[in-house]
Amino acid sequence: MSTVHLDSKGRLLLPRRVRRAAGISPGEEVRVQVPEEGTVLLRRVKKAPLERDPYLEILKKPAHVSREKLRKFDLEALKDEAWTP
Repeated sequence: MSTVHLDSKGRLLLPRRVRRAAGISPGEEVRVQVPEEGTVLLRRVKKAPLERDPYLEILKKPAHVSREKLRKFDLEALKDEAWTP
């Protein structure tokens, strides 16, 4: 059991051993419940694992474009092609 204090803005700082025991990492969501007066429950919000998207994996990889291809790149032609109904 740990004792923590509220700061002037009403925030709690959970001790490291409490975060580790609960499996809470920085940036994770925590659900707060008050089942009865004087009792506060914190529960880590478990998010469903993201499905692997093959297109997303491609976008994560660095793109290699030669200077020659960049010189031949025609932005106006691309705009016309992209906006043609």
